[in-house]
Amino acid sequence: MEGRYIISEFNIETGEPLGPHARKFVQHCGCLVRDRLPISAREWKQKINEPHVSFVSDLDKNLIWDDILQHFTLQADDYDDINDDELKELVQKWAMKKMATQFQTWKKSLYTKYVKKNLTPNFNTRGPLAKLRPYWNDFVQYKTSEEGEERVRRNQENARQKVYHHGMGSGGYATAIPKWEKMEADILAKGITPESLNWPKRVKNWFFAHGGRLDLETGKLVHGPKLERATQRFSYALQAKAIGAFRPNREKDELTYAIRTAEHSG
Repeated sequence: MEGRYIISEFNIETGEPLGPHARKFVQHCGCLVRDRLPISAREWKQKINEPHVSFVSDLDKNLIWDDILQHFTLQADDYDDINDDELKELVQKWAMKKMATQFQTWKKSLYTKYVKKNLTPNFNTRGPLAKLRPYWNDFVQYKTSEEGEERVRRNQENARQKVYHHGMGSGGYATAIPKWEKMEADILAKGITPESLNWPKRVKNWFFAHGGRLDLETGKLVHGPKLERATQRFSYALQAKAIGAFRPNREKDELTYAIRTAEHSG
């Protein structure tokens, strides 16, 4: 990757970079994760209740973030409520969450492609595989241990229980959001009000990301049976908010209320 890219569009609620260079940003994060981090680290963060479990050090994370800032300039010029330093902190938090997922995905890929098949990568090749050698034995030892196999089984079980699955593809929100905004704009241009128009952005993005859409002729919500319950709860939460009976906050907003698995009591 060469040159420096300027990013000036963001989701200010989450810190996610948007715009034409957003995908390069995510790809660069993935490259750094594969190239810089030891796969022998079992967790992204230190677990207080498991101090013996290895994790990615703050030093490694800071070095990765410094590298990102060498390639990307983050500008908050178009946002009145946040300055460049605050923006960097917000984007850094988003990037760390993204890289935590990329790190686990990278290790899962290595486990599936090599460990499960009792194979060893070609460490003499160029690229991230060449840097795995110092950590490979520890990685394999853990993955084939009783503890490692139990964790794989537990993760698979959790994945099977997951109700909602997004279908945005590799481009993620960066490429999907402009399409959804155009969908709403096209409906508004016909003099029709989309049912999703006044939804909070987080709710709207979740709905479209998980297979919901709008009828281009009527503006009404279109979704399959899996989204039926969540959509009903969205509507209930928004009505309750309008009359002051529901006050969303960072821990429990309209989205967390709608997709939670446990029912509210009372």
